[in-house]
Amino acid sequence: MWQELLLFLAKASMGVVAVGIVVVLIARAARSGGESSRGRLRVTRLNDRFGELEATVRLPRLGKKDRKAWIKKREAEESSFETSGRPATFVIDFKGDLQASAVDELRETVSAVIAGHREGDEVLLRIESPGGTVHGYGLAASQLARLRAAKLRVVACVDKVAASSGYMMACESDEVVAAPFAIVGSIGVVASVPNLHRLLEKYGVDYEEMTAGEHKRTVSMFGKIEPEGREKFLEQLAEIHALFQAHVLRNRPNAKAELIATGEHWAASQAVELGLVDRIATSDDEVMRRVKDREVYEVSYRRPRSWQSRMGRAAAMQLLEGLGLR
Repeated sequence: MWQELLLFLAKASMGVVAVGIVVVLIARAARSGGESSRGRLRVTRLNDRFGELEATVRLPRLGKKDRKAWIKKREAEESSFETSGRPATFVIDFKGDLQASAVDELRETVSAVIAGHREGDEVLLRIESPGGTVHGYGLAASQLARLRAAKLRVVACVDKVAASSGYMMACESDEVVAAPFAIVGSIGVVASVPNLHRLLEKYGVDYEEMTAGEHKRTVSMFGKIEPEGREKFLEQLAEIHALFQAHVLRNRPNAKAELIATGEHWAASQAVELGLVDRIATSDDEVMRRVKDREVYEVSYRRPRSWQSRMGRAAAMQLLEGLGLR
């Protein structure tokens, strides 16, 4: 038994040491200028990009005379566009992970758009996310609320997936547009809590957790999960679910409340009938439609990582792989 216990402790210690080394490497990289303190806002005029695509396909099919006439017509249109003061559409991309880590860049992008917009402008948000933490996506949804408070119309476009808290974010818009087979919905809450209490008990390892406050820790990874703790934890999940459902219905008042909050997800073509999606279309359709009569700009904010940060992260991943922990 003691041999097994020592082996277990040795493996556990190796994992702790490995994680500690990873943390030190990343922290050291950060201290030595790991992340650039100032990022860069990039603005690309999509009218130019689509104009080039059209010209590339159309011009070879025209005769010399027609080609000159078409080019002259396009130049005249561009000249009139520049002086017409057309409203703008700002295209923003959000690819969400579990932690909604892209929210930091989104905040900067939204602030820039709010500062520089004019009356009649709008935002087209291309969102892709299977969901994640409530607090991370709650902050992301708040950025869309900021845009709407600034009198900017917001259109959320879903080409692949905006589920769970990803949909919580998407529905904080004036209109939700999705590709036919894009996945939306999953209005539910899930939490996984691995419990090692019986394993520790098997090897005679005591674990004590000191708390102040009746519900400071309802369930624990290492302690025994008591019925009252489990009940309180489930109660907290139900409260978050209720807030989630209320958030969706506040933004989607025509959604079928009795059907949407089951945790199920749907293809967008089905979600239209449930009131979760307004129209079926891809983001490409939406952008091309606007290029004809609006100025369309793709806006993104990036904080470039320094070479120290990249090396620190790469070394950390190599270490984890070498220890079989990744």
